[in-house]
Amino acid sequence: MSETPILKVEDIRVSFPVQGGMVNALDGVSLEVFPGEIVAVVGESGCGKTTLARAVLGLQPIVDGTITLNGDVVRGTTKDNGRRVGMVWQDPYASLNPRWTIGRSILEPATLVGEKRNAIEVMKEVGLDERFVDRYPKQLSGGQRQRVAIGRALVLQPPLVICDEPTSALDLSIRAQILNLLKDIRRERQCAFLYISHDLTTVRFLADRIAVMYLGKIVEMGTTEELFSHPRHPYTKALLDSAPNLDKLMHLPDPLPGEIPDPKEKILGCRFASRCRNVQEVCRVESPALRIEEGRTFYCHNPF
Repeated sequence: MSETPILKVEDIRVSFPVQGGMVNALDGVSLEVFPGEIVAVVGESGCGKTTLARAVLGLQPIVDGTITLNGDVVRGTTKDNGRRVGMVWQDPYASLNPRWTIGRSILEPATLVGEKRNAIEVMKEVGLDERFVDRYPKQLSGGQRQRVAIGRALVLQPPLVICDEPTSALDLSIRAQILNLLKDIRRERQCAFLYISHDLTTVRFLADRIAVMYLGKIVEMGTTEELFSHPRHPYTKALLDSAPNLDKLMHLPDPLPGEIPDPKEKILGCRFASRCRNVQEVCRVESPALRIEEGRTFYCHNPF
């Protein structure tokens, strides 16, 4: 693996004004993605995963910190965004213009920068029959539309592709096909992926490393194997315990105690303290410092 990251996110912060105050959607997030690597970001809805993706794309202004893509600092969007990063959104129908043919949608990033690309060649790479080139999104299935979105993200051969819940709107059998397609693309093109999801099953299959987010902050990060076999942060363990598998068939996980803190209020200690079964008094008054153990990073006073 190259020592120079394709993506470097350093201590970024994003705030949104809401009635009654401000919400820190991202509160000091740092992350690196290296060439050919798949890094997954997981967490509950509202933890900041999609805000992170939008910030990397330059669609979401940041209050503090820096984002570097392939050596260039991200400062908003430009028409040649597709050269540095591709994007696959969650809903494959909403992300495509219903009045454009499949071929035109795939070539959109190349058209914006005045380059010529062959739509049929891209379609073959993502597993689409060339006879679809003049069809419209409504004439394709959900899985086929998502392949179109992946082809569009790849048409300018960016070094990084962001996928935001790309399989959540698809049937289980189609999900497997899309995940295998992403693995094939990574192997053939050696491009990196930032994969955002709440589905731990797909993440375990796909990702090399996993970042776990809670209330706008990454609380643990490590290799997929390490994180699944030995989670250190109590929130990571709670996420893994809630994931369905055959051993838990017909059994719901025990709910976490306590309540999620009001995101408008300043949190003095650990942001997970109100729901943590390992909580100590220090957790309520002092924010945990970064701990690094054999490549694993986490923020916790009382880890597993």
